[in-house]
Amino acid sequence: MAKKTVRSQAKIDNVVAQVNAINPQTRVDTFVKPVQNTKGMQVAKALKETAPALSQFAATKEKNIIDEQVRTIAGIQARIEADGGGYLEHDSWDNLRTRPRMMIAEHFGNKAADAKILEHKNFLSRNKQKLLDRDGEEGIEAYIAEHTTQVTATDDFGLTEQATTKAKLDEYFNQVRNQGITAREEENKRNSLDAFSYAAQDILSIETTERLKAEGKPHGWEALENWYQGFIANGTALTPAEYKIALYPELLKGVKNGTITRDSLDYDRIPDQWKSKEIKTFIDILATEADDAIIKNEAKETALAKQRVRENTIAIITASNDGTLNPNDYREDANGTPTPQLFDFATNLANVKSGVVKSLITGKVAERKMMAAFLTDNPELIGQKDLSFESVAAFIQSNNLQGQDATRLVELVEKFEVKPLKFSDYHGYEKLEGRIKILQENEKAFFSVLPSHIKTELDELATTEIEDRIIDHIEEHKTINNTVVRQIANDIYNEYKEKVDNYTNRVPVSVGGTLEERIAGLRQQLEGTGRTKSKQKARKKLAELLKEQANNSTDPYASTNPFQ
Repeated sequence: MAKKTVRSQAKIDNVVAQVNAINPQTRVDTFVKPVQNTKGMQVAKALKETAPALSQFAATKEKNIIDEQVRTIAGIQARIEADGGGYLEHDSWDNLRTRPRMMIAEHFGNKAADAKILEHKNFLSRNKQKLLDRDGEEGIEAYIAEHTTQVTATDDFGLTEQATTKAKLDEYFNQVRNQGITAREEENKRNSLDAFSYAAQDILSIETTERLKAEGKPHGWEALENWYQGFIANGTALTPAEYKIALYPELLKGVKNGTITRDSLDYDRIPDQWKSKEIKTFIDILATEADDAIIKNEAKETALAKQRVRENTIAIITASNDGTLNPNDYREDANGTPTPQLFDFATNLANVKSGVVKSLITGKVAERKMMAAFLTDNPELIGQKDLSFESVAAFIQSNNLQGQDATRLVELVEKFEVKPLKFSDYHGYEKLEGRIKILQENEKAFFSVLPSHIKTELDELATTEIEDRIIDHIEEHKTINNTVVRQIANDIYNEYKEKVDNYTNRVPVSVGGTLEERIAGLRQQLEGTGRTKSKQKARKKLAELLKEQANNSTDPYASTNPFQ
């Protein structure tokens, strides 16, 4: 090895000295940038640009495979059913994607559920008592708990199949619960009717009536009413209207069997809730021996027919309200005789309930029309020939009314059968009498010397005039409500007070405008009104005003004494 020269050593020393002279806080960049591989970068860039396209291609291909498998799923299901599930062990099964596998699992889950549901339906149809018992050991809830499907599988296919079966069975069992509710309600109704039928037969019987009389206890209708109030206080599945319907055949049965006497059926003693035109007709027939047996039987049949119409009408409306209405149930009666009117009524009500047919008027408008008809005894206001229950039912049907609107009209007609509607039933009409009494009390001095012809005029204004104006309104508008009655009553009171003020020389500003305006209004009224009685009153009033007008213009010093 050659020796280092002095020069070489000096150079080294210089380098070392220079390094030591460098500030240690100064960083020295000793990195040498390598030569770039431009070709490799181009390849990487190209792969990056083509990656989305490759990914999309793969996704499209996968989707096509899945779509093809879904399209052929029916054949796969048939093959599995044919070989008893052996296909699930075949290599082809492994090639199926997740979606078609789950669809196949759902298919067999639904099929298993359908088979079990059929078994449950057959069993429950033969063991209906289970539906009537909810919570007992042999009740429907225990049955459902016993047969509810459990999900025990651990693989995706089994989990999906069992979960599908369970979901469908759970839905069916919920339907069974609702069937149980309906069955128990029907059973409760039957039990309530049976209890009522027995009570009516027993309490109204000759034997029980005599015994209760001897014991000094309420008997007859009073005893039945006491029983009824105690019975419904404990809860009942029936409405008062349904009890009312059930009463009639029990009376008929008791009279035919000789256990109920005609004397015990005093209609005036019947509680209002039991009364109806049909029962009154029936009792009247029983209370009077008819000379002609044929006429007597015809009257009974008519009363029976009307009672059946009432019964079926209420049943149809009730069924419509609770969603159980089937028009086919009313095609014919128990004897197989066609009943087209009832069938049409039920069909129409079902169509209204489903929205196929719309109501022609609102329930409020129908109620006001009906009240106007009963107030004026004018069935034409509801488009009928009379105001019977059948006519109101026809009015309900012709206007496509249903639900609570129809129920309300049925309740009203039954109420008016017992207690007819009167003018005084309206609050505005009733209040007018009290207001006039107060006015008369305040003007005792005036009324104490009141001439008879003026007293008659004021009395007519406060009585017949208000009723005539209400009737005028009804004839013009075919309806009435308390607001209208109150306004008419206010007008009558103002006119009454004006007359009193005139007669006591305290002449206020005339109600209805100046004298000339009132004269013009009466002339216009005479041209428009069609009621003869109203025209007569308008002419009389016009004559008075014309006379007053003439006096004002010809004799300014006329006496101010109203009685001269």
